[in-house]
Amino acid sequence: MNQYIKVTQMLDAMKETMASGQPKPFTIGFLKADRARKTGGQYRMLKCVLSRRGKKSGSTESRLINVEAHGTKDVQSIHIDNILYFNDRPVS
Repeated sequence: MNQYIKVTQMLDAMKETMASGQPKPFTIGFLKADRARKTGGQYRMLKCVLSRRGKKSGSTESRLINVEAHGTKDVQSIHIDNILYFNDRPVS
């Protein structure tokens, strides 16, 4: 059975690194939304993504995290409240 993970635990897990010092990849499931375009509601799952550290990325003030698929430079912003699953565990 999947056990829930809290948002603060999820943000801490995103900052973890491997023994080599490289960021640790993770899987994230979220709902896509764009208020400006009035679109959203599609479920997306990104596997093997890395957290992009920025000044406000992952902070509770901005409520946004920036992630990129491993091996690419495509950065995607995700609102923390839209994240449903982190490493196959539901987020509460």
